[in-house]
Amino acid sequence: MTGTPAHERLEQLETLSTRWLVAMDELFESHISLPVAVAEYRQRWLSLENPDAPLPTLRRARREHHQHWHILAERCS
Repeated sequence: MTGTPAHERLEQLETLSTRWLVAMDELFESHISLPVAVAEYRQRWLSLENPDAPLPTLRRARREHHQHWHILAERCS
């Protein structure tokens, strides 16, 4: 089930977060070498490959939320 205010807000948050992440990645790519601390920050917090980074965590939580909502909607129909 989609279209609820919560679903719309979560979708908007993910969209804006993805845009921000892409922009940050482009900024970091424009530098020939990054300080070690920035490279670690990028790997730990801005990586889509790191399952513990914020954006992959948000995406996983959205999928789980959607699955639970769908189950609940089926049970209440």
